[in-house]
Amino acid sequence: MTRREQGFTLIELLAAMAILAVVSVMAVQALGGIFAQRDVLSRMDRDAATLARTLALLRTDLEGAVPVPLVDATGVAAPAITVTSAGFAVSRAGFGVENGVPGVGHVRWERDADGTLWRQVQVDPTSDAAPSPRVPMLTQVTEFAVAPLGGDLPTVQEPANLPPGLVVTLAHQRHGAMRIVVVR
Repeated sequence: MTRREQGFTLIELLAAMAILAVVSVMAVQALGGIFAQRDVLSRMDRDAATLARTLALLRTDLEGAVPVPLVDATGVAAPAITVTSAGFAVSRAGFGVENGVPGVGHVRWERDADGTLWRQVQVDPTSDAAPSPRVPMLTQVTEFAVAPLGGDLPTVQEPANLPPGLVVTLAHQRHGAMRIVVVR
């Protein structure tokens, strides 16, 4: 009687390695799908956070509007809210405090031709100091408009006349159309 050697045959080892290879390929594919899904969710989260931050800042700027004419360094006065086809500029309170009185500055929101929505702040418009750089707030904006709610926009003759509310219409390629209503 011959004694059989202990161990695996070559065929058994090859079969085990083939099974291990198939399981490994399946695991790598599943892991790749998880990473791709994570990237998509991270991008969507960043986009939603950017949109929320932009809308909150836009609302804050409009809620802080004050009936103070926009005055530039040359002393020329413009209405407290100036609306153009690209956006608007508004006198806004809350820029520092001097002698117990909150400072007033200018905030400008504009959408350029490529669909980027920009914000620019000028803390002291009566000085020769340059305004802050334009900051891109949101891309892929297809529409951006401001209209009065329950009144008229200020005019050159009545630059401090603010309407009781404002409506901002903003349309975005991925997020669709939005309306922001700010009542004073």
